[in-house]
Amino acid sequence: NNMNNNNENLEGNNVGSGVEDEHEHDVDYLSEADTEAYPENYTDEEIAQYIDTDDIMERYFEDTGSLMADGDMIDDDSLAMFLWFALNRLGHITHLDLSDSQFAQIGFYLLAYELSSFDSLISLDLSSNPLVPRDSVLEISNAICLHPYLTSLSFADCDLQERVLALQDLLENTKILADLNICGNLISNEMASPLIKSIKSNKAAPLRNLDLGNNNLSGNFLLHSFFPYQKSTGFLLDSLSISHNSFSQESLELFIRGLYGNTTLTALDIMQNNITIDWTNLSVNLLNYDNLVRLDLSYNILTNIGASALSVYLKDCKALRELSLNEIEPEEDGCKVISKALLESDCIKKLSFTKNDVGEDELKELSNYIKATKNLTDLDLSANNLCQDSMYLLEKALLENSSLRKLNLKHNQICNEDRDGLIALVKVVAKHNNLTSLNIGHNKIFHKQ
Repeated sequence: NNMNNNNENLEGNNVGSGVEDEHEHDVDYLSEADTEAYPENYTDEEIAQYIDTDDIMERYFEDTGSLMADGDMIDDDSLAMFLWFALNRLGHITHLDLSDSQFAQIGFYLLAYELSSFDSLISLDLSSNPLVPRDSVLEISNAICLHPYLTSLSFADCDLQERVLALQDLLENTKILADLNICGNLISNEMASPLIKSIKSNKAAPLRNLDLGNNNLSGNFLLHSFFPYQKSTGFLLDSLSISHNSFSQESLELFIRGLYGNTTLTALDIMQNNITIDWTNLSVNLLNYDNLVRLDLSYNILTNIGASALSVYLKDCKALRELSLNEIEPEEDGCKVISKALLESDCIKKLSFTKNDVGEDELKELSNYIKATKNLTDLDLSANNLCQDSMYLLEKALLENSSLRKLNLKHNQICNEDRDGLIALVKVVAKHNNLTSLNIGHNKIFHKQ
């Protein structure tokens, strides 16, 4: 039965009827009368065990024909009924993901109105709902501000633009919100500055994780809005992403200098900021900040001079555990310099080095690091230029390695001649005591030459 049926059509449903057959637990969409009539037969735990909520939503909207019919949004009655079902039967959930749900405006009002019923909710994801009206953002913000437990909110990729200002009151007055993701919203300096002021003024609940990536922020934002927040006592972020913006060299240097004295920030993402970063100065400044556990510098072009400067930082930064250097386009000696620095410090547990055109020559340098490291557990070399001969180098490196647990080699050319190199790799992996995850997808392994 679907939820649009009349109550009299539901009376013949086997749910709670005591009929023992193979479909006893095929619970569909229970009406209010149905759940009240047979509460002893179907508990929340049983419902959760036998029903996948994503499947419910998909099948329900499919049955009623109300999902994106001719490009229209989910109709209000459908959404109201789904929210009623979720609230009344699955109200104990802690994480609710409604990303890319194509809400109509009334849907956000309904969600805001019913949000308090999710007593145990701690995380709400509304990402990729691009037509959120400003009033709807305001309603959701007010509801979250009053919620007793919700600490994580994502409005990522919603194209909010100036509508993001509706979050100001929430950021200024919340007493528990700790995680905020507003990446991918085309937010300008003028829109972001008031938000940062609100965050800075909130003494009751300092944010711990903030994602401002993939917006339209420039160096002026870092210099005039973010830097004062950095130097305030309310700057207690654990992780920060400012990737995919347009920051200048000067503003990034000031930002890193602003980290002096900070004891909380452990994860920093400054990927792709549309410049060739001069790491000579940045790495010197980073050396004075040794709290970072995770650092992502991907998609920033790294010259030989920059690689040398970065290697100085890597040698001395003993706290760093995760490093991402994807598509940094290292020059001829860059891979060699970085590999030696990684080996000298040997503190990294997770290394991502994808899309760097790593071939046999570059792998020779990396393989020395793989042989000797005692701490590296996760290595991602996907989307490079590794071929059959590269597999023989990896074979020798893995024979001497005992720390790796995950190895990602997808999107390479490891069978460009035949499969002998792959066979050698598989044999050494079979002997490795700790390596339990091997990704060799997208390598045309069974492609006929």
